[in-house]
Amino acid sequence: MNWFFPRPMGLKFFLAFILFLLVQLFWPMLVFAPTHTPQFSSKVVVIDAGHGGEDPGTIHGSIYEKDINLAVALRLEKILLAQDVQVVMTRRTDIDYIVHRRLRGEKTRKQSDLDRRLEIANEHGADLLISLHVNCWRKYQAGAEVFYNPQSDRSALLAQWIQQELRQIPGMTKRIAKAGDYYLIIQADMPAVIVEMGYLSSPKERQLLLTPTYQEQLAQAIAAGIVRYLREGETQFPNPDV
Repeated sequence: MNWFFPRPMGLKFFLAFILFLLVQLFWPMLVFAPTHTPQFSSKVVVIDAGHGGEDPGTIHGSIYEKDINLAVALRLEKILLAQDVQVVMTRRTDIDYIVHRRLRGEKTRKQSDLDRRLEIANEHGADLLISLHVNCWRKYQAGAEVFYNPQSDRSALLAQWIQQELRQIPGMTKRIAKAGDYYLIIQADMPAVIVEMGYLSSPKERQLLLTPTYQEQLAQAIAAGIVRYLREGETQFPNPDV
């Protein structure tokens, strides 16, 4: 029997059989092939690496909070960009926005710095504002914690979801999201949170905060909370609210 050169009468059936095999082989790939949909391409997230420039933030020896904040912020930016989120950084280098001229009224130089960060968020039509910081207290204090505007249910939900992700980091102290009376998140026109990523005063956590692997874990956790909010958050609120 000649399998390679079928008779003319059987050629039609032979070709039909080959076509059937090809369809069976490639159809699942065509139907179930993943498609890349930029579902977050219209979303703008402002990442604020706290402090910077002449404002070092918390200090322990030669370790400055501002440097840790920026290191994690840059990692977070990369992760969110991979999710098609539009990302705006308040700083990418060691700078601040402190106004050095004479300020009127009760505004402090620190407030002038924070006001500029808020302006950046407003100028870019930010959907979310994420400010990264490192805490300092007693040696036994440890763990990341997220603060939100107590007047904003959206901020509270965002904080809770980021906190849930941070709690999944191995060895992380299980803290909860808290309302905070912080100028940046109170004055923000969009859902805003402050993420205190750990305690520089804790010997163990201090070493972790300096480790690229741990910084990546922090960035991944924060990003997961942000992405969940972008995907599900607005469905929780039928009425407009900050």
